[in-house]
Amino acid sequence: MKYQIIIFIFLFFISLNFIFSEDITKITFFYGDGCPHCGKVEPYISSLESKFNYLQVNKFEVYNDRNNLQLLTSYFDNYNIPINDRGVPIVFVGEKYLIGDKQILDNLEKEIEYYKDLTIDFNDGIISQPTNDSNMILEKSKIETLSILTVIGAAIVDSINPCAIAVLLILVIKWR
Repeated sequence: MKYQIIIFIFLFFISLNFIFSEDITKITFFYGDGCPHCGKVEPYISSLESKFNYLQVNKFEVYNDRNNLQLLTSYFDNYNIPINDRGVPIVFVGEKYLIGDKQILDNLEKEIEYYKDLTIDFNDGIISQPTNDSNMILEKSKIETLSILTVIGAAIVDSINPCAIAVLLILVIKWR
């Protein structure tokens, strides 16, 4: 009977995870007030927001907000965008970016649909996805810098559990 209750509780919590998990496609949009190209893109992104209920758009104005400009520079560096290609409007979706009104208007909807079909959230894996807090600093994922020796070394260190060693010592001392 106890095992049935434990299995029921376990299955209950697993089912809650599936019920409350949401598939959200996140895009980050940088624009400037007074920019004519940005003015073409803003209403289009707003229409996509209402069209796709799974779309989360983080908007950052860079002309009047220095923190947002620093955030944009961090994005440029993390995506390795050449200095000559940097500008606004720009949209980051998944592991891709679209610069300029023509590229955004022609390709953004396809990219949103592409990333909706994937189960991997590239924004969380490649760079941390900011919320509307403009003071966030972006970092590259540390996974790509790990070597196999680092992983093996960390596994060995992690396997040395002080609690387990203490229990073993107590058992050895008691059995003497």
